[in-house]
Amino acid sequence: MGPKKPWERHFSLTEERLRIVAEILRDVRNDALEDFSAERGDRAWGHGCRVYERSCEQLNRASEKFDWLDIHDSSLHFIFKIGGVPVRFYRGDPDNPNRNLLRICPGELEQQQQAFAFLDDNESGWFWRIAVATDADERVLEIFMLEVRDSGETRNAWSIPLNGDVRVLHDVSATPQPVKLAPPVVEVRTADRKEEDGDGPSGGR
Repeated sequence: MGPKKPWERHFSLTEERLRIVAEILRDVRNDALEDFSAERGDRAWGHGCRVYERSCEQLNRASEKFDWLDIHDSSLHFIFKIGGVPVRFYRGDPDNPNRNLLRICPGELEQQQQAFAFLDDNESGWFWRIAVATDADERVLEIFMLEVRDSGETRNAWSIPLNGDVRVLHDVSATPQPVKLAPPVVEVRTADRKEEDGDGPSGGR
């Protein structure tokens, strides 16, 4: 029997919802690369922090738009919920999760137990992670939804299909650039025109 798809494990984890979340993570990471400059002193650590913070912020903004998306913990742990199912994300290999992301937070454990109350004890120890796989230039190659245990085991890694269109994320706090307009057309008005318009000596007020 092959790997189960996320919605086969929980009905809330639909392909459409996962694609929306994955595209947010992809667009944020690719967008942040435009700001990266090794010549100005940027390093991988700082870039990773920037990407993580921006990803959290964009997911938080998306939660105001989609009723199925909710932010459970906005701290550095950052736990968001898709239809009640707690999820965390990381950059890396789906077969070799970041060890820090394997630690289960108390709030995550509680939310997981509520979302999967219908499962038996042998199934309830699995938690959800999104893995963002990148190339050598840090651009997104593929994004996976998978289940993990705190022991490091993984299963049911599913590649989330991504739309080919990459959205440009604009900083709403940035100073808007002035818009160049064509010069106005100035027309010299004759005395006759003024009188017709009521602006001349014989015009009424």
